Amino acid sequence: LKDKTDFASIQVIINEPGVIVQPLDRWGFRTAVTQAAHAFVNTINGLVLLVGYVSPLALLVGLILIIWTGLNRREIRTS
Repeated sequence: LKDKTDFASIQVIINEPGVIVQPLDRWGFRTAVTQAAHAFVNTINGLVLLVGYVSPLALLVGLILIIWTGLNRREIRTS
């Protein structure tokens, strides 16, 4: 039994799945329109993010201005 297991052969087959190659349409009209649509949507997304970041700061500045003008009006009325 020892001699049989020492000289036993093992066969291993390793396969890599093939990649499906799709034709590239880099210079076509459809690709240009698709890229333009993606760029437009990305621009809108950027503007929404900008509004999201700036709005709390604008709200804070607005509250400070309202308080500041309210205090200045009281000082003008009392003097």
